[in-house]
Amino acid sequence: MAEREVAFLQNFEPKTPRVGRAIRSNIADYQRYFSWLRYDQLQEIYAERFFIQVLLKEHRAPMQDFDAFIENGNQWDIVEIKQKDAAIQNGQERFGWDAHRLALYLYIIHHTSFGGCYVISEIDNRTQRNHLQWLSISIEEMLQNLNWGDNRNGTLMLPKNSFDII
Repeated sequence: MAEREVAFLQNFEPKTPRVGRAIRSNIADYQRYFSWLRYDQLQEIYAERFFIQVLLKEHRAPMQDFDAFIENGNQWDIVEIKQKDAAIQNGQERFGWDAHRLALYLYIIHHTSFGGCYVISEIDNRTQRNHLQWLSISIEEMLQNLNWGDNRNGTLMLPKNSFDII
């Protein structure tokens, strides 16, 4: 294990792993069960399970709720995905992200080889929830565009025009 990963894992309280159930299937059973998924979908599921069940298996870790792991060039990104309508503040459309979640993503990005991004399915309103478009921003770009002085009950606000349309 790389020195950076060892340093990262030392920040979590150790725990004793439970012994799991023995695998009673053969490879053909798994191939048949997962055959309806595309390879990239399986890869994403595996990446999340590997991070949570292998890298963190001997550690008590905070929030282990990552919406996606996406391969991005030569690295993997941990991804937060939300469905939101833009809030209007001082005449500008903005989206928010909870500060405590951002802190965990930053910690993981800093201590591992993962990158990170925030993806939004923009909706027209909270009643009908019709999808308008997909928006994305890297965590690094987010840090440069956040309105740090405008914290709404623990939510950091980000101008909509700082996102890329995907």
